[in-house]
Amino acid sequence: MLEFDGYLDSVQGDAARLIEIAGFADRGAKVPSCPEWTVADLLVHTGQVHRWVHRILTTRAQARVPWAEIPHREPAGEGLAAWFAEGAGLVVAALRDAGPDAVAWGWAGEDTGAWWARRMAQETLVHRLDGELAIGQLTAVPPELAVDNIDELLHNALSPVARAYPRRGLLADAAPLHLHATDVTGGEWTLYGDGERWLRWETGHAKGEAAVRGTAQQLLLWLNKRLPEGDPGPEVFGDSAVAALWREGLTLD
Repeated sequence: MLEFDGYLDSVQGDAARLIEIAGFADRGAKVPSCPEWTVADLLVHTGQVHRWVHRILTTRAQARVPWAEIPHREPAGEGLAAWFAEGAGLVVAALRDAGPDAVAWGWAGEDTGAWWARRMAQETLVHRLDGELAIGQLTAVPPELAVDNIDELLHNALSPVARAYPRRGLLADAAPLHLHATDVTGGEWTLYGDGERWLRWETGHAKGEAAVRGTAQQLLLWLNKRLPEGDPGPEVFGDSAVAALWREGLTLD
């Protein structure tokens, strides 16, 4: 995991990139990684998530906050980019004020400011990549942040209360898959199907029925279904159907 302030810096940096994209991109352009969305839809969604989490943190909510209770949840007269920038600033300020030990409801069963800082960093990162894919200008992700993205996804998917993985049941009896990030020390995971707990995973090197090997960014893009068109992505060894099954089952909706 990164330091708490590092996650806040990541939210700010990736939000700034989305604001930059909003300044020149065609708002009606399709987002290839989320084909039902336009660039405008992407910004509205991400901005609403920021404002939702701001509400959770500032009220120290102990249960899920309904979307209807989010103040100013739609862009108004100030324009989409300004509305988005305000929301990003609000969530970062709320996280900074709350600190890592604050208690507030979280959807994976972890109710802390630290969990939300990590979640907002990875949420904003993935949607920054969506925006860049829409304009064909993908930029680099720091390897440590990319590895953390994979680790966070697996961590949340393991939680039995995390309903954000609707296809997780596919993995109950899945054969093992090994993931190997080649450019970061410690960037290896082996995933196992477990009929009772849905899945489990271990860090370190191990043998699987399939292996996916590449840079941390390649693994992030592959696992999150954000590979640019025509990009073969990381290397897949062994049973490619096993790799495809894990990729489908770990899709975060």
